[in-house]
Amino acid sequence: MDIVLGGYVDALADRLSEVQMERIERLLDESDTDLLAWITGQAAAPADADRELISEISAFQAGRFKKL
Repeated sequence: MDIVLGGYVDALADRLSEVQMERIERLLDESDTDLLAWITGQAAAPADADRELISEISAFQAGRFKKL
């Protein structure tokens, strides 16, 4: 997850607010297995997860892989 979230943070670091960084840090409390499944769309994130942020990270990663 360091690569997935790290790439997202690195690419957007100059635009992320403190609140957004806190949201990302809260995601890091989730298990890597669950978080990866949510970001890749292999499993739905639970209702109490930050689905909006997970969706943003997922879209970011999909865009990165399209460029490869």
